[in-house]
Amino acid sequence: MRICKVFRCDIGDICEVILDKVRCLNEIEKEETKIIAAKQLAYVAETGNYGGKTISPAALAPKVKRKKTGGIKSINNVAAWQLENEADVEKYIAELEKKLMNTLEEDTIINIDF
Repeated sequence: MRICKVFRCDIGDICEVILDKVRCLNEIEKEETKIIAAKQLAYVAETGNYGGKTISPAALAPKVKRKKTGGIKSINNVAAWQLENEADVEKYIAELEKKLMNTLEEDTIINIDF
């Protein structure tokens, strides 16, 4: 069992707390997205007006970007980088950029906790 020096508890407990935080943030974001979309549709259905333009009530409200939260470890699982020269820096940055680009999704904002 590894002990955290800061909180004086099992490292696994800290990981569980962080994962719970990420899960909660993702669930809150999903609920907010549902509420915003429902309010937009209700407003458009009531008034036929969205953003100053008159539209038919049957028209859908624009897509709301959803948010996703995750830790840097889910993207970059390497514990340490060893840098000796500019080529090493460029190599690690290129790998990180590739991983970040692969996590992007349409209509999604991704928050990364460090």
